[in-house]
Amino acid sequence: MFANTAGGAEGSSIIFSLIETAKENKLDPYRYLTHVLRLSPTLDQDEDGWVEQLLPENAPENCKANYREK
Repeated sequence: MFANTAGGAEGSSIIFSLIETAKENKLDPYRYLTHVLRLSPTLDQDEDGWVEQLLPENAPENCKANYREK
């Protein structure tokens, strides 16, 4: 509705999906998005299992919603 292009709408839906996935998995959405966006360009897509590294259950401890730095 508010996207100017089909590509913009697709990009927005991907980001919104990642945010909702983070919430459902009790992760901080900002930290999880930061993790995914930093890690994904470094992964070799020809390697088996590369996408599993981006799944919420494999997110680092600092992505958890109740995580507090000491």
